[in-house]
Amino acid sequence: EQLEGAQEAKNAFFAQMSHEMRTPLNGVVSALALLREQEMTEDAREILDLARSSSRNLLQVINYVLDVAKIEAPDEKEERPFALAELVSATSEIVSARALEKGINLRTRIDPALSATYLGEPDRLQQSLLNLVINAIKFTPQGSVSIEVLPATRPDCSLRFEVNDTGIGIPREDQARIFEPFVSTATGSVNARDQGTGLGLDIVRRNTEAMGGRVGVSSAPGSGSSFWLELPLVESSAPELEVTTAPKAETDYNACDINSHVMLVDDNETNLMLGTMVFESLCITVTKVSSG
Repeated sequence: EQLEGAQEAKNAFFAQMSHEMRTPLNGVVSALALLREQEMTEDAREILDLARSSSRNLLQVINYVLDVAKIEAPDEKEERPFALAELVSATSEIVSARALEKGINLRTRIDPALSATYLGEPDRLQQSLLNLVINAIKFTPQGSVSIEVLPATRPDCSLRFEVNDTGIGIPREDQARIFEPFVSTATGSVNARDQGTGLGLDIVRRNTEAMGGRVGVSSAPGSGSSFWLELPLVESSAPELEVTTAPKAETDYNACDINSHVMLVDDNETNLMLGTMVFESLCITVTKVSSG
């Protein structure tokens, strides 16, 4: 009991420490992003890009610690009914801009034989799918990325989620450890600044196992990758769930054509100032307040 108590205290300490570190670091990341819009020499821009990459990687590590602390926290499991098509569509919409920027065809497909709604942890599931899709887009120079939902192949599971890409692929000898933290197998085909910290797949594994499922990968260098997770989700007949259709990924607009106004609340003066500058650079009017 003393050991378990000490472990819980350690986890709580790391979570609190990471949260306190993330607040000022968000300010650093925002400031560097704004600074990059200014005129500067090529050497200065190269140094700035290095600082941006390092700070973003550090932020990923901090977010990883917070995610792990949440996964390991007791009584954090919150199952609720969710619409399968809505979750997949929302996931696709979040990453559609990244795919369009790289000229990658992003597709989704749900087996029509599956139920419309399921009981589970949609937040965990969406975080896992997002990590897989973001990775797929990152390591796919050209071609396509797809999200597919199929009946599970394992008898103890119900759904199989696949994220397939036509990217650089993963050598067979690296596939066994790809879900370990701080493992990155990217080759020279990808810009070193974009390789990240190798923590996203570890979070996918932890989330999937916390939901009672399994995760895996099938890949070959130069032939793309297929990451999958199978989960024991139960069909739900929740009639109150309204399934909506997300906006099309092709939707394009100029932010300055929209008359937008936001209220920004932050008790950190630096983040409040930087957040205001970010919004105003998008032609959005800001009302600043420092508390609820």
